[in-house]
Amino acid sequence: MEEFQRLKKLIPDDLGVKLLITSKAKKLTDLISSTKVKNGQFEVSINPKQWLKLETRERDLIFWHEIYKIKCNRISQHRWEKIVIAIGVSSSLMEILSHNVFSLSVILLVTGLVTYRLYQEKTGEQSILLDTSADQAAIKFAIDFGYSFWDACDSLRDALKNLAKNTPNKSLSTRYIVRLQVLKVFASKQKQEHFSLI
Repeated sequence: MEEFQRLKKLIPDDLGVKLLITSKAKKLTDLISSTKVKNGQFEVSINPKQWLKLETRERDLIFWHEIYKIKCNRISQHRWEKIVIAIGVSSSLMEILSHNVFSLSVILLVTGLVTYRLYQEKTGEQSILLDTSADQAAIKFAIDFGYSFWDACDSLRDALKNLAKNTPNKSLSTRYIVRLQVLKVFASKQKQEHFSLI
């Protein structure tokens, strides 16, 4: 795909050989997602139908947002957590059949804790902080690739507005809105610092 070839040119040199860009989005609601294939190698999956609805400059900023997460090694595989959940569910069924209430309680507790950890990582405060940090890093990447600070901010703002408006998933839409609000505060602070230096 021609777009993927274009995106490869936006990858920092130290990540060029570590990324594979594909069009197999895991969910229809996913615009872009990354998975760790193996040590030092990542796969970036893009939903082409949704991706191409954004302007080129908007796509750039969303792509750099994902690049930051990869660069900071914040993309996890969650393999062991998924294994624990699978074992927990299957063991629970066995314990129900054997009527061992104590073992069932322990298994359900461990499975519940691991499930909650995964939920928190995807929807909790840490995840929001990572997203907003990645947005600010995306602006820095954009500047390195020739954008002005304000053009980068405007492009990211437009992208987040479009995503918030057109994403049917309410929780995902809310996350875009939160990122948009933080971006406005960040841009306003930079503007104040700029004028204070004049």
